[in-house]
Amino acid sequence: MTSKMKIFISISFILNLNIAYGQFAIISDKDSFCNVRNSNNSIIDKLENSHFVYCFQNNSNWTDVSYSKKNIKINGKVYSNRLKYISSYEKIPIVEITSNKVKLKKTILKLF
Repeated sequence: MTSKMKIFISISFILNLNIAYGQFAIISDKDSFCNVRNSNNSIIDKLENSHFVYCFQNNSNWTDVSYSKKNIKINGKVYSNRLKYISSYEKIPIVEITSNKVKLKKTILKLF
C-alpha cells in the first residue's frame, strides 16, 4: 500500500468517526418538558426534564435523538437548546473501583 493511500484511508476513517460521533444529554427545559418531533415536524412524544437521550447529528437548531420510554426505542428530533450535554457537567475523579461499586471524590472549595 502506498503512502498516499494510507493517508487517504486514515483521513477517511477520521472523517467517518466524526460523522458517527454522538453524545449523551439530559432534557433541560424551562417548561419542564420538551416535545420530540419526527421528520415532518409533527410532535410524536413529550419528554420530562432529566430524561436521558443519545444525541446524533445537530442540524442547525435541531438535534436528532434516540431514547427509550416504557421499553420502546424512539427516534426523533428536539430543539437543541433543550439539551444539556453530559460532557458539560463538572468531572469528578474516580478514586476506587471494585466489583460492585465506584468511589468518586472531589475536594470541597471553601471561601472565607
